[in-house]
Amino acid sequence: VDAYIHKGVLLSSMGKNEEALNCFDTAVLHAKTPEKAAQAYFNKGVVFQILKKTLKALVCYEEVLRQIPGHQEALKAKEVIHQTREEMIDLAIQQIPNFMPFFFLKGYLLEIQGRKEEAKNWYKKAENDKNLLASQVKTYLLRKQIIF
Repeated sequence: VDAYIHKGVLLSSMGKNEEALNCFDTAVLHAKTPEKAAQAYFNKGVVFQILKKTLKALVCYEEVLRQIPGHQEALKAKEVIHQTREEMIDLAIQQIPNFMPFFFLKGYLLEIQGRKEEAKNWYKKAENDKNLLASQVKTYLLRKQIIF
């Protein structure tokens, strides 16, 4: 398992990220302890971040946390991804201040981070949109029982 992890790290450092992912997958399959599986998943998450596949990276970091709750590096990696996404949405809102779909996205991002009160406020802003999106937002919120 260690050999696959080390080989994956080396391949990634050489820009051979797809091959690195294969090594990490093999390491996960053969891992005998949660620590080794978590190490492989963490490295896989890093490679997905390099490839700009942040959703896949988040899935890997969640798996690390499932294997080892409280894993500090995985928590930090998730925080960095969420912070970057939030900054991008904030910039979009600054550029186009009344575009309601951005409000929904901001609310959703806050919701998946567990920041429900802040999410509720952004969803309420999105609800002011009088078009189809508003009804979609309201339906989503009611389904998730976040507000009202």
